Amino acid sequence: MKMFRRLCLAFALLLPLAGCYLPDDFTTDMQVADDGRFAFVYEGDLTQLQFLQRIGTGELTGERLAEYVGIYERDLKRDSGFKEIEYLGDARYRVRYERSGDLREFRQFSFPRRNAAFIGLRINEDGLIELFGDKLPKQHRDELLARGFNTRGQLRVWVRGEVLDHNAESVTDGNPPLYRWTIRSLEDPTPRLLLVPGP
Repeated sequence: MKMFRRLCLAFALLLPLAGCYLPDDFTTDMQVADDGRFAFVYEGDLTQLQFLQRIGTGELTGERLAEYVGIYERDLKRDSGFKEIEYLGDARYRVRYERSGDLREFRQFSFPRRNAAFIGLRINEDGLIELFGDKLPKQHRDELLARGFNTRGQLRVWVRGEVLDHNAESVTDGNPPLYRWTIRSLEDPTPRLLLVPGP
């Protein structure tokens, strides 16, 4: 526990990221159609970085730590897409998240938060449907990696429609075709795909 606290203290002041969850050990499946409909499933871990920081500084112990386990679980549950949440320790939660919808109604979907998206879909300014990812600032990435924290997992996206551009690691023909990304590090390029909207 002392070692864990020292690691957290080393980057605590660099993480003013109150709503930020770091994904890891995950499988993400998504289906996207050119009419804007989508379905999304995430199974994996989320580490709450502000919670991690407070554990590392020794601010949260005993009953107070247990209280904050519940606080951040309730924070996740504010989004009804979280179907399963299990606390694993050290600010990490094992979750299952499911969401489906239509971008024509609300134009953007982001997971796990709109202001701190790991992966998302939106209708961009050109009217194209865009799959996008986001990264922590480089300073935070460097510090997390130096302390042994990382992001690893699989992203699989089945797409119906004309794909204009993408950076997927592999594409498997099918009906619909499957686009696949393997995330090995916080430093990997963020997933990107542009889909031409249907008539």
